[in-house]
Amino acid sequence: MIGRKLEQELLQEAVEKDRAQFVAVYGRRRVGKTFLVNEFFQNKYAFKHTAVSPVISVLVTTYGVERNEYSGRFQRVVTLEELFC
Repeated sequence: MIGRKLEQELLQEAVEKDRAQFVAVYGRRRVGKTFLVNEFFQNKYAFKHTAVSPVISVLVTTYGVERNEYSGRFQRVVTLEELFC
């Protein structure tokens, strides 16, 4: 993989830990995140999930979290009352 040395080193560090690790690979669309994971782990991982999870609807209704339409990042929705009280 060209240009993925740092990412591979970080993944290798997670693999070498004594305890189970949760690894989240995120970034812009179509930059090779899934390819990186598939090539590095060679399908030897316990769980993999791609795309947007249905958990997002729970985040919105329970915790007031929504996705910013411009940045794509999740943010907590704050009411005016919360801002000024």
